[in-house]
Amino acid sequence: MADDNLKEWVLPASIPFSELKGKDLEECLYWLMDAMGAKDLEWRTGGSGGGAADGGRDLEAHFYTPSAADDNIEPQIWWIECKGRTGTVDANEVKNAVVNAQAKDKLDCIVVTTNTQFSNPTIDWVKEWHRSSGCGTALIWNGC
Repeated sequence: MADDNLKEWVLPASIPFSELKGKDLEECLYWLMDAMGAKDLEWRTGGSGGGAADGGRDLEAHFYTPSAADDNIEPQIWWIECKGRTGTVDANEVKNAVVNAQAKDKLDCIVVTTNTQFSNPTIDWVKEWHRSSGCGTALIWNGC
Protein backbone atom coordinates (compact mmCIF):
# COMPACT_ATOMS: atom_id res chain seq x y z
CA MET A 1 0.00 0.00 0.00
CA ALA A 2 1.48 3.37 -1.04
CA ASP A 3 1.88 6.12 1.52
CA ASP A 4 -0.51 8.90 0.42
CA ASN A 5 1.29 11.39 2.67
CA LEU A 6 4.56 10.99 0.80
CA LYS A 7 5.61 14.34 -0.73
CA GLU A 8 7.57 14.61 -3.94
CA TRP A 9 10.62 16.86 -3.82
CA VAL A 10 11.62 19.19 -6.63
CA LEU A 11 15.39 19.23 -6.88
CA PRO A 12 16.83 22.65 -7.85
CA ALA A 13 19.06 20.96 -10.44
CA SER A 14 15.94 19.72 -12.23
CA ILE A 15 14.32 23.17 -12.54
CA PRO A 16 14.77 24.46 -16.10
CA PHE A 17 15.91 27.96 -15.08
CA SER A 18 16.86 28.98 -18.62
CA GLU A 19 13.28 28.34 -19.72
CA LEU A 20 11.64 30.32 -16.90
CA LYS A 21 10.51 33.61 -18.39
CA GLY A 22 7.52 35.85 -17.98
CA LYS A 23 4.68 34.28 -16.05
CA ASP A 24 6.65 31.10 -15.26
CA LEU A 25 9.45 33.01 -13.53
CA GLU A 26 6.94 35.18 -11.67
CA GLU A 27 5.10 32.06 -10.50
CA CYS A 28 8.36 30.49 -9.30
CA LEU A 29 9.10 33.61 -7.25
CA TYR A 30 5.52 33.81 -5.98
CA TRP A 31 5.75 30.35 -4.48
CA LEU A 32 9.25 31.01 -3.14
CA MET A 33 8.05 34.17 -1.35
CA ASP A 34 5.06 32.22 -0.03
CA ALA A 35 7.38 29.51 1.31
CA MET A 36 9.52 32.22 2.95
CA GLY A 37 6.47 33.38 4.92
CA ALA A 38 5.28 36.35 2.85
CA LYS A 39 1.83 37.65 3.73
CA ASP A 40 -0.53 39.77 1.66
CA LEU A 41 1.30 38.37 -1.37
CA GLU A 42 0.08 40.05 -4.54
CA TRP A 43 0.95 38.93 -8.06
CA ARG A 44 0.60 41.98 -10.29
CA THR A 45 -0.11 41.22 -13.90
CA GLY A 46 1.52 43.60 -16.32
CA GLY A 47 0.55 44.41 -19.85
CA SER A 48 2.30 44.12 -23.16
CA GLY A 49 4.60 46.75 -24.62
CA GLY A 50 7.11 49.04 -22.97
CA GLY A 51 4.96 50.40 -20.15
CA ALA A 52 4.97 49.26 -16.55
CA ALA A 53 1.32 48.20 -16.24
CA ASP A 54 2.34 46.25 -13.12
CA GLY A 55 3.39 49.48 -11.38
CA GLY A 56 7.08 48.64 -11.45
CA ARG A 57 6.92 45.27 -9.72
CA ASP A 58 5.73 41.79 -10.53
CA LEU A 59 5.08 40.79 -6.93
CA GLU A 60 4.43 42.68 -3.73
CA ALA A 61 4.88 40.91 -0.42
CA HIS A 62 4.68 41.83 3.24
CA PHE A 63 6.89 40.20 5.83
CA TYR A 64 6.13 40.72 9.49
CA THR A 65 9.15 40.77 11.78
CA PRO A 66 9.78 41.80 15.38
CA SER A 67 11.49 45.16 15.74
CA ALA A 68 14.89 45.23 17.42
CA ALA A 69 13.85 47.85 19.96
CA ASP A 70 10.68 46.47 21.51
CA ASP A 71 9.75 43.21 19.77
CA ASN A 72 6.60 44.76 18.29
CA ILE A 73 5.68 43.17 14.99
CA GLU A 74 6.44 45.51 12.10
CA PRO A 75 5.56 45.00 8.46
CA GLN A 76 8.20 45.15 5.76
CA ILE A 77 7.02 45.78 2.21
CA TRP A 78 8.99 44.06 -0.54
CA TRP A 79 8.74 44.58 -4.29
CA ILE A 80 9.96 41.73 -6.46
CA GLU A 81 10.76 42.41 -10.11
CA CYS A 82 11.40 39.40 -12.37
CA LYS A 83 13.69 39.63 -15.40
CA GLY A 84 13.42 36.43 -17.43
CA ARG A 85 16.01 36.60 -20.20
CA THR A 86 18.10 34.53 -22.53
CA GLY A 87 21.10 36.87 -22.05
CA THR A 88 22.38 39.07 -19.23
CA VAL A 89 20.21 41.68 -17.55
CA ASP A 90 21.27 45.16 -18.57
CA ALA A 91 21.99 47.80 -15.90
CA ASN A 92 19.24 50.08 -17.27
CA GLU A 93 16.59 47.49 -16.45
CA VAL A 94 17.71 47.36 -12.83
CA LYS A 95 17.99 51.16 -12.69
CA ASN A 96 14.40 51.47 -13.92
CA ALA A 97 13.21 49.03 -11.24
CA VAL A 98 15.03 51.05 -8.56
CA VAL A 99 13.60 54.37 -9.81
CA ASN A 100 10.07 52.89 -9.69
CA ALA A 101 10.71 51.60 -6.18
CA GLN A 102 12.06 54.93 -4.93
CA ALA A 103 8.74 56.54 -5.79
CA LYS A 104 6.97 54.27 -3.26
CA ASP A 105 6.77 55.60 0.27
CA LYS A 106 7.70 53.11 3.00
CA LEU A 107 9.09 50.43 0.71
CA ASP A 108 11.60 48.32 2.63
CA CYS A 109 13.15 46.08 0.00
CA ILE A 110 13.38 45.73 -3.74
CA VAL A 111 14.40 42.38 -5.18
CA VAL A 112 15.34 42.11 -8.85
CA THR A 113 15.70 38.51 -9.91
CA THR A 114 16.60 36.76 -13.14
CA ASN A 115 16.78 33.30 -14.59
CA THR A 116 20.18 34.07 -16.16
CA GLN A 117 22.75 36.54 -14.85
CA PHE A 118 23.31 40.24 -14.32
CA SER A 119 25.96 42.02 -16.35
CA ASN A 120 29.09 43.20 -14.54
CA PRO A 121 28.07 46.87 -15.02
CA THR A 122 24.73 46.01 -13.43
CA ILE A 123 26.40 44.43 -10.40
CA ASP A 124 28.79 47.39 -10.11
CA TRP A 125 25.91 49.88 -10.32
CA VAL A 126 23.91 48.05 -7.61
CA LYS A 127 26.92 47.99 -5.28
CA GLU A 128 27.56 51.72 -5.83
CA TRP A 129 23.88 52.62 -5.43
CA HIS A 130 23.74 50.60 -2.22
CA ARG A 131 26.87 52.26 -0.84
CA SER A 132 25.81 55.81 -1.72
CA SER A 133 22.11 55.52 -0.80
CA GLY A 134 22.63 54.15 2.69
CA CYS A 135 19.75 51.74 2.19
CA GLY A 136 19.54 48.19 3.52
CA THR A 137 21.17 45.11 2.09
CA ALA A 138 21.88 45.13 -1.63
CA LEU A 139 20.43 42.04 -3.17
CA ILE A 140 21.56 40.52 -6.44
CA TRP A 141 19.82 37.28 -7.17
CA ASN A 142 20.73 35.03 -10.08
CA GLY A 143 18.32 32.20 -10.67
CA CYS A 144 15.04 31.43 -8.99
